[in-house]
Amino acid sequence: MELNIRPQNSHLRLENVFFPALEYRAFPGNVAPGLRPPGMGHFAVKAEELEETPAKWLVQVDVHSEKNPPDTPTFLYEFSVVAVGVFAWQGEERSREATRRAVGTLAPAMLYDALREAVKYITHLGPYKPFLLPPLEFSLAPDDGDEKLIKIRKDDA
Repeated sequence: MELNIRPQNSHLRLENVFFPALEYRAFPGNVAPGLRPPGMGHFAVKAEELEETPAKWLVQVDVHSEKNPPDTPTFLYEFSVVAVGVFAWQGEERSREATRRAVGTLAPAMLYDALREAVKYITHLGPYKPFLLPPLEFSLAPDDGDEKLIKIRKDDA
């Protein structure tokens, strides 16, 4: 199958990105045989438009692996990573809702790509194979105030 794909420049520009929290703990597999890589246990996105600077957004993406039960290691390691980005909307003037939808889908995707690389890097430093978070597509959920958790199992890492 041939796809006719036309790339276009994004109207959303990432001005700054940083990782305020990065945690990785490995557990020795020889002490507890049968340990396996964790899945993604928690995923959250927060986004807010900066009041003092219109058309600028602060977006935070948190990813945490499944946690080991107390006193019973199940997973080879645990990780927790947070990425924060400052984004500027440089596109044509749109309605507030249209801009919110664009930022809400593009910004988390950009930060998630950075998080995937960070997790792959920190997990390769330990005694186990690198762990690559699964690819995700982003779309805005209804604003019902409930925190959405995405459970994804990754057994073949």
